[in-house]
Amino acid sequence: MSILDFWDNAADGVYDRFVLGTDAPYEIRRLLAQEDRELTGVIESYFATGHDVVFIEIGSGTGRYIRLFGKLIFTNELYRKHLSYIVGTDFSMNMIETSAHTLVSSTTLHKNKTLSLITELKTITGLPSKDILATLSKRFQLLHADATKPFLEASNAKIVVGIMFGTLGNIPDAAAVISNVKSLVHNEGIVIVTVFNSEAIDVGFKAYSELTKRGFTNLAPLRWDPDNSVFTSDLGFYSRWYSFQEIKTLIESNLETKADIIPLASQGLLAKATLSSVPKTSQPSRNQNEYPTLKVLCPNCGNPISVVPVTDKKLLCDRCARDYAVTTIKPLCIPSLFPSSFKD
Repeated sequence: MSILDFWDNAADGVYDRFVLGTDAPYEIRRLLAQEDRELTGVIESYFATGHDVVFIEIGSGTGRYIRLFGKLIFTNELYRKHLSYIVGTDFSMNMIETSAHTLVSSTTLHKNKTLSLITELKTITGLPSKDILATLSKRFQLLHADATKPFLEASNAKIVVGIMFGTLGNIPDAAAVISNVKSLVHNEGIVIVTVFNSEAIDVGFKAYSELTKRGFTNLAPLRWDPDNSVFTSDLGFYSRWYSFQEIKTLIESNLETKADIIPLASQGLLAKATLSSVPKTSQPSRNQNEYPTLKVLCPNCGNPISVVPVTDKKLLCDRCARDYAVTTIKPLCIPSLFPSSFKD
């Protein structure tokens, strides 16, 4: 089984229950909470200067930040005014579809009722569903994409890129992802990366063992490769762990800027790299009718093929003649940035 198979299978309730839910081990929940504080702190530092922000998450999974920022857009004035877009990208279509459904569909998982984001917001705000859908459709975009290749170009806003909760370690070609992030940010924004600390592998063994016992069975049998600092399993699990110096070198050599590294919980390291300075003086906010421009790129040649939010039923690159499938799960169109056919 491949890495992609592992994450496609995990999207079917397993990941949400054992990693993001109440069944997650304490140290995982602690790390997630610290990640949230660091990420929202960075975003809010831009808000304080009157700047608009585009948040792009690589490895958006089942929609953890879709729910968080979706609520904040409706309940926090600064997020409503200044968080222009939330873009999630994942190489697992099952993960993307699951995160899209969390917006509109309530589910019952292991006797626990999970309300859709729209249902929650309807209760919190009193707004009708159609108004909530209209806002979300303008502010959210999901992309089924390979983050080692160009997939998005952003302008007219500060960019915050998040690669959270060890996602970078799930990608064998991590350097290609970070290099691609540099071209995406275009020297205007901050990159936040969380990895697992190779000096805390005993915590990893304990957490993975606990997850396996609780029902995340695809983690077993678990193996540790000390030469490459990688956990693997027969069913496609792959998780590279990094030392302090390894993640610092990886980020700095590919982004060509300084990275600050801080510990998270007992097993995490968070790297933060600023590719531009947050101005100390306030800047006027944009006209609320004007949004930053985001262009979806053909991963084959880098040519723009659409703008965000995507409304097309099909995307075609007029440079290399490759076309890309678009799935509609209200309120989002989800481009699948892997060629559905080739016209070379």
